[in-house]
Amino acid sequence: LRTKVMELLHALIRELQTSLVKRKDDLLDRLEGAPDLFTQNDHYLTDSFDRAQKHIRRCLQRTVQMNNLTNEERTNLKALLAKGGQNVEDLYAPDPRDDAIWCMAAAHAYHKIAFKRFCDMLPRIVDDALLRSFASRSQDVLMAGLQAFEASNQ
Repeated sequence: LRTKVMELLHALIRELQTSLVKRKDDLLDRLEGAPDLFTQNDHYLTDSFDRAQKHIRRCLQRTVQMNNLTNEERTNLKALLAKGGQNVEDLYAPDPRDDAIWCMAAAHAYHKIAFKRFCDMLPRIVDDALLRSFASRSQDVLMAGLQAFEASNQ
């Protein structure tokens, strides 16, 4: 009896696992294969884009090189920018690669948001497709597989 129960439950788990993998792949296709940059987390997208663009520009040395300024010049620059509502990190030099920088920052920001959404949604899919499905279907699978009702009628 134990062997038969184990066989039935293993078969159910394999079936649910296949379903889970398909649902996970569908989720990835929906998030990563989307033809547009839709997100409900626009503020995260914008913040991530700005941070990525600043990082890329720093790596390409297309930001203000504060170390080339004297202490007095740095102080004056910071004061002028603060008066205008900006800071030094927001300044950058135009670059012929601006389109490429924008594309890299946009791709990074969007995929960061999409990955977070995937990580938020995956546990729910596992819970639904594997755990809850197993709990709701295991009794029926065991009853049918062990032919419990037929044995009681004989």
